[in-house]
Amino acid sequence: MKKSHRSPSRKEPRLACSTTLRFESLEPKLVLAAAPVDLGLLDFARIELATSGDAWLRFTASWTGTLTAIRTSGNPSSSNDGMLRLYQPLGSSATEIASASGRLDASVMAGQLYYLQVLSPAPDEVLYAADLITTTATTWSFYGTSGADTFTYDDATGAASINGIAYSVPSGVTSVSFSGGEDRDYAELRSSRGNEILSLSANAATLSVGGRTITVDGTESISATVSGSAVAELTDSAGDDRVELRPNEARIEGPGFEHRVTGAGVLHAYARNGGADTATLYDSPGDDQATLNTTQTVVQGDGYYSRAKFFQEVKVMGTAGGFDTALLVGSSGNDYLTGDLSGVHLSTSAAQFEVSGYRLLVAKSGGGVDVAEIEDSPSDDFFVSFPGDATLFNDLATVRVQQFRYVHAYARSGGEDLAHFYDSPGDDQFVGRPDWAAMTTPFGYTRAKFFETAHAYAREGGSDTAWLYDSPGSDVLTARPYYTRLSGDHFQNRVETFDQVFALAVNGGNDRADYHASRGQDLFSAVGGTTDFVFAETGTTVRAWGFDAEEAWLDSEDQVNHAAARWTLHQDEIRTMVYAEDYYDPSDATLGFQAAIDALPDEGGIVILPAGTYTLRAGLVLRSNVTLRGHAEGTTLVRANHVSSWLATGARPGDIELHVQSTAGFRPGDEIGLFISGADTPIYRRVTSVLSDRLVLDRPLDDSVASYPPGAEVANLFSLVHTRREYEGSAVQNAVVENLALDGKAAADYARWRVSADSVIHLRFAENSVVRNVQVRNSFSSGIVFEQGRDNLVENAVVENSRRDGIALGWERDTIIRNSTVRGSGSGMANSGWGEGILVNGGWDIRVEGNLTENNVGKGLHPAGDLTIGGIWLNNVSRYNGINGFHYCNNNFAVWAIGNDLYGNGDSGISGLGLGGDFGDRFNVIRENRIHHNQRHGIFINGGMDNFIQRNDIYENSQRRPGLLSEIMVGAVRTTVISENTIQASVTGGAPPIETKYLVALNFVQ
Repeated sequence: MKKSHRSPSRKEPRLACSTTLRFESLEPKLVLAAAPVDLGLLDFARIELATSGDAWLRFTASWTGTLTAIRTSGNPSSSNDGMLRLYQPLGSSATEIASASGRLDASVMAGQLYYLQVLSPAPDEVLYAADLITTTATTWSFYGTSGADTFTYDDATGAASINGIAYSVPSGVTSVSFSGGEDRDYAELRSSRGNEILSLSANAATLSVGGRTITVDGTESISATVSGSAVAELTDSAGDDRVELRPNEARIEGPGFEHRVTGAGVLHAYARNGGADTATLYDSPGDDQATLNTTQTVVQGDGYYSRAKFFQEVKVMGTAGGFDTALLVGSSGNDYLTGDLSGVHLSTSAAQFEVSGYRLLVAKSGGGVDVAEIEDSPSDDFFVSFPGDATLFNDLATVRVQQFRYVHAYARSGGEDLAHFYDSPGDDQFVGRPDWAAMTTPFGYTRAKFFETAHAYAREGGSDTAWLYDSPGSDVLTARPYYTRLSGDHFQNRVETFDQVFALAVNGGNDRADYHASRGQDLFSAVGGTTDFVFAETGTTVRAWGFDAEEAWLDSEDQVNHAAARWTLHQDEIRTMVYAEDYYDPSDATLGFQAAIDALPDEGGIVILPAGTYTLRAGLVLRSNVTLRGHAEGTTLVRANHVSSWLATGARPGDIELHVQSTAGFRPGDEIGLFISGADTPIYRRVTSVLSDRLVLDRPLDDSVASYPPGAEVANLFSLVHTRREYEGSAVQNAVVENLALDGKAAADYARWRVSADSVIHLRFAENSVVRNVQVRNSFSSGIVFEQGRDNLVENAVVENSRRDGIALGWERDTIIRNSTVRGSGSGMANSGWGEGILVNGGWDIRVEGNLTENNVGKGLHPAGDLTIGGIWLNNVSRYNGINGFHYCNNNFAVWAIGNDLYGNGDSGISGLGLGGDFGDRFNVIRENRIHHNQRHGIFINGGMDNFIQRNDIYENSQRRPGLLSEIMVGAVRTTVISENTIQASVTGGAPPIETKYLVALNFVQ
């Protein structure tokens, strides 16, 4: 854009270009070696000098200021030797007013005629002549020309330059300015002094540094380099402008101008003057935080702060890496948010916002009826919905939407996607269909579409209702006291503790319903095609329509009305009962008890063990529908005395003999494990015969291990009761172990295989199976383990002095541990950290309720890693354990700890909630627990995101160091809520009740 050539009002006006000067009366008085070159009105000139004699130049000064003439070889930054003389005509004569060698700086007056003599120019010598600066004691002003000018100012040297001609600005000068002329001018400002203040606007800039102000106007391109402590402001024009803000770097461009800033620690950009303006803000390689609202957007990180205000379109881009977090707050009107895990767009009546590439984005409503639609990624994604708070996330990114009235999440891009819905304290309704699931609360409506799995939880009160719909295929409804599940091809909808559940089979297929009784008198009835099942234990009513076949497993006290032909009822059925004493064989490794189990028909039955104590050399194997029951007068099963040896030579897959260092103590029929360092589980076999140095096995070694090296150990560490160890295409159904005492008889001086050996009771691939009223003690490994099954139950068990864990679950679903006691886990392993009371490793929706864990070497209650999803740990007591009373690990998702009493533990009451695994611990709820008299913190959170710590009673912890450790210690957390806790330290005046110095971003701590 061209500009008029303006004269500053504070200076004398220079002569117009059309002015004609006459010198006839003067020139005859001067003796010139050559005719003068007439420069006319001089502001800036570059002249290639002739080399024959002196060069004479005639000009009229443009400004009252300083004339600078420099003899150069082409670059005005350095001068050549040789004299320069300046003359001023005075009446009929001329007077030399200045002379210098190489460079001449002399005062001139606007409108006056001058002669410049260049003595004896050298070949290719170039003269620069400029009249572009006026000065006072405190003010220096530079002016542009009709051409493209360049102005620079460097605060470090106190130097300014115009078109390459440099000037040293005296220290007393407080104001330096540059006014650009016509054409496209460029100004460069540099300072490293610190605490600079810089402002940039259309064609103008102001830099304040060290008591001096540098002003630039009429300039199309301005570049400023300042220190990290500088503050820079960029202001728009009346046109459509674009701003880019990067860490310590900014650019603004609009009609006819483009400016840049480098180095400033604080950047402010303003859109105040009209036009459709756009701001784009970028991150740094570190962990950055962005906040956006309809007035301003801020992105900040280590060493920088960028803000854009009043822009109509704002983009926040995460491109440099780091764990970046963004908070986006909408307008008071009706906003619309769209996007996916890579980025979102928010449309408001005031502005448009885009955030992309951020690891964590929280979008909050500013009021109005707001709608959000979010798409999944190609990987496995999770959707979590609380009333007014919905989140879609995976291990790489999170989008969280708060206070939006309507939220829709879509799983169209692939992966196995899971949705979790939670109720409100009011009356809520959940609808689950094969292709979508939705929760309606008094606040709003949240829907997840095309997710493979949807779980809904009613834990906050109100009268909650769920509707489950079938698919056109053949589906299965499973109704249990705490949950109802409807599943089919590529979908599963599960609801937990809803007051009423309505299940409809109306879309075709051969649909089946299964009902499982609860504690108390349940009611099972039918009218026409409708079935009602009322669970006495929870009060839940399940009403089912249109199912082709229905099967119920009932207790004797349950009430049945209106039997229907489609029903199959299991109640008071006569089951085959076998008394194991009839098969007793003292020569058999199982004393004939396995023969009693095998004698049951295919449909199973009950085996009654005899009263007394019995030593087994091999474990008992259960199959479907088999109940193993101790005698009413008491039955105890004991493992045989410990026997072990080591391989003398290596073994290979296919071998049926083991060459051992000693066969002493081994007998035919013994069950042995082959333990290999680094292997997850041992290989179990039976000994068929014992040779002088070899054990002959019942079947060859398999290829699960490439080789069995010398030194691998052979030991009789076997489960006393177990299911099959390999999956055979279907689960073991309805296996029961009850009314038994079992003794693992761990050798006091032997602890080598505490980790990998099977437990005393070990049920793999089991469904709807039960361990109840058992006592397990002295296990060489864990006491009771359920692994890779579902819908199982451990209740009224007592497990004491296990070398590893008391009760453990591995990758189970919908299994319950209740009313059991675990003490002394980690027995003989002091200071090892091993020995959990109750451990849940992986799995979904585990319920741990009403248990006591005490005096265990490790943690009392432990929802461990490997992606433990859902579940509730309710009303347990965990006390006097060596480490934490309750310990999260990594990859815990939606695990609730409610109403537990955690005290007297050797570390903290609750700990381990934090980072690690695929995505860290997220959406866990710690609420209404009593946490007191633990040695360190009440609660220690070392990281994680989206967790809730609320309404806990926490007091008199820090027993090891009274008053020096916080009751709640919070590490590097994000989007975590800590509120409504009652906290009382053991000693006042020490550590703060809640330690929050490590908080990262977007937390709420009360």
